[in-house]
Amino acid sequence: MREEQTPLAKFVKEKLTELHIRQTEFCRLTGFDQGLLSKIQNSMVSTLSLESALKLAIGLRVQPRILLELIGRPDLNDLVLKAYGNISIAPEDSGGSDPSNNVVEVRKLAERAQSLGKDLAPIKKALHSLLDDRSCSPGKEPASSASAIADIASSNM
Repeated sequence: MREEQTPLAKFVKEKLTELHIRQTEFCRLTGFDQGLLSKIQNSMVSTLSLESALKLAIGLRVQPRILLELIGRPDLNDLVLKAYGNISIAPEDSGGSDPSNNVVEVRKLAERAQSLGKDLAPIKKALHSLLDDRSCSPGKEPASSASAIADIASSNM
């Protein structure tokens, strides 16, 4: 008699298949415990520590909220957001900074905003307006982008 798979087991198996990665490779790349992953996939465990849930979420490229809900602990997502959701990243001095660092910072901020459930459409619009405004002098932000970014900042306060 075969037991029913837990929602967590089913989800993890589907995500590994979707990512085209085997259990051993996943664990090697992410540092996730292979024994625990095996137990998850075989429906032997259905609860995880916060650390394991976060590592698994990162490795599977999903929001932690999804895994925390699957293990019956959505409250942990609220706790993490309460603890870390309002931490602001200090802006770096833009004078002479490496442009690739700016791209990395924008990506990180966008990922963080998305994980908090924020709408990224206004940000995309502002970035597109930067590309569309060819009359802007180098180093100066186009007026349309500046106002779009100001609108975003004021609406998220």
